[in-house]
Amino acid sequence: MTEHLGKRNATILLELVKVPDGLTFNEICRELNEFISRRTVKKGLDELISLGLAERHARMRGQKVYYIYKPFAETVKSIDKDLDFLSDLLEGLRIGISRIEKKLGKKLNDITPQDDIKPVIRDFRDLLIEGFGNVYMIIYIVESRYPPRLRERFEKEIEKPVRELSDEVSRIILLSPELQQELDHFIKRKRP
Repeated sequence: MTEHLGKRNATILLELVKVPDGLTFNEICRELNEFISRRTVKKGLDELISLGLAERHARMRGQKVYYIYKPFAETVKSIDKDLDFLSDLLEGLRIGISRIEKKLGKKLNDITPQDDIKPVIRDFRDLLIEGFGNVYMIIYIVESRYPPRLRERFEKEIEKPVRELSDEVSRIILLSPELQQELDHFIKRKRP
């Protein structure tokens, strides 16, 4: 494959292949500083993009642009879909927690062992077990499937808010050993 690219483009492509989560223009230039000028790197990247071997990727306007070897760019698109799905799931969990708090008449952080949580467990068992169980399973899969830079984005956008919500919900789960066993069983059953 690289013999048709020329030495310059093959060298740039090999740098991209080494780092699956992509490199910024400056990172590529630093790696190739003694071999290729910045202007030549830019020209080579443009050619690799036009050949369909590399892709420019910026998550949002104003963020760094990463150059990614094309097969790895597909992973980036995949995580975008995963993050959209998880954002929807996270919003559903937030709404569910609001409903639990309304039923209890207090915030989850304020629950004590003296509170009667049986009606909450009965009415929200599916949310508590399947909702959080599925989120934890997806977090496990994403952590094992995506390269570090993409995991950073996942952790910031999804995992941190989920962990904050789960800290609140864990008070209910800890007050109900039966619910804790069900959640553990659900996760064990689903874990790949």
